[in-house]
Amino acid sequence: MSIRFHLNILTPENYEIVKLELLAIAKEGLQAVEKLSDLIIEKAWNEVKYAKVYARLCDFLGKENSLFFQKNSKEQQKRNDFKVYTLRKIQHSFDCESAVAPKTSKSLSEMDQEEKVLFLSKKKKLMIGSKITHCFPRLPF
Repeated sequence: MSIRFHLNILTPENYEIVKLELLAIAKEGLQAVEKLSDLIIEKAWNEVKYAKVYARLCDFLGKENSLFFQKNSKEQQKRNDFKVYTLRKIQHSFDCESAVAPKTSKSLSEMDQEEKVLFLSKKKKLMIGSKITHCFPRLPF
């Protein structure tokens, strides 16, 4: 079964079972880890109701000792590739969002409907992304 299928059925009630099934998929390799991370981030941004469940899943996968596929030659130690990829992906998203964000001095009450939707969408992304990134301790990049 696919990663998307497992994420679609993930709820607080079946979390313990589904997290292990997702871990088994992630252990298949770096591509699986990256796809899982991408889909978790996408679902967390689009399904705010389940953002806490996705954050718990990121915390679990980020602490998992079996998700080390690349060795850091500089320090000769392994890092959890799920954690590193997820943090970089979220940071990249924030950097891209801020680079293209329209500069406005308008308050929310002065914005038209389209501007409000754009503004609130970006704010939601930042809030959910920060919820996920708070699951991980600081990494030296």
